[in-house]
Amino acid sequence: MTLEENIKSDVEMEVNRKDILLNVTNKLQSQVGFNNIRSEITPLLENIKQQNNDPASFVFLGQQGLGKTIVARDLVTNYLFAINKISRPSFLKIEPNRLDKKVIAKELSNKFDEGKGGLIFIDEVHNLKDIEIVFFYLLTESMKSEEFKMTSFIISAGGKSWVSVKERYPILKINFQHQIYFRAYTDGELLAILKEIILNDNLFRIPNDYELSNIISQLKAITIKHGSRFKNASDLMFYYQNCLKKTIENSDMKDLNENMRNQSIKTFESLKERRLINRNDKFHP
Repeated sequence: MTLEENIKSDVEMEVNRKDILLNVTNKLQSQVGFNNIRSEITPLLENIKQQNNDPASFVFLGQQGLGKTIVARDLVTNYLFAINKISRPSFLKIEPNRLDKKVIAKELSNKFDEGKGGLIFIDEVHNLKDIEIVFFYLLTESMKSEEFKMTSFIISAGGKSWVSVKERYPILKINFQHQIYFRAYTDGELLAILKEIILNDNLFRIPNDYELSNIISQLKAITIKHGSRFKNASDLMFYYQNCLKKTIENSDMKDLNENMRNQSIKTFESLKERRLINRNDKFHP
């Protein structure tokens, strides 16, 4: 590549980073799905932008279903790339309960290498259990390495599990100082999120607020044998995609009536009872 081509490539990359930063900033400020973390994450990201040597690694605290994976993938990854904290806008999710325990060291090393230069998201750290020691040893070694200098890490955890784990591994106190707490959504926010989902899909006319509130109330009232209840935004997205949307499509109508609504809620209850809901990556605000 010639000097002229190098300069042109650098200019294009800089323009691309600025566009990404503007898009992320607009999305964070405007979309209702980020209400539960906006006041915390906005000043934190701006602060990281001003720090030259910050490792830019985070802890996301809160229960399941509040959009931690989506924020990490769609907001933080792109933001860190835009401000040149990671070398590429890639996102890799590591789910501890899906790792092969028989070859855990090799599998984790491969995962870290795969995510190098981007953002590596470690989901639900409490699920590490008997691979915890090996995992944090390899994480520590990776974060010490120059090869991972332009790599960011996010750990997702519940509040109690994080306090316990942090005390056992010094690297967590040193490198994971940026904490963001994801609070549960209010009913008003859930209503706004459901309206936004329906509007973006544009499959049928949006019911009035009373009808949408009624749907959310009925979903929250469901109690099943396993004790699993409505879990905020991820279940709301699951309900729309797998219950409400399919009910509308099967009816070939553009307006939601009471029978269709009740049918969609019964479908949701049945799927929850069969424990088919995977709450990861279901919420797209």
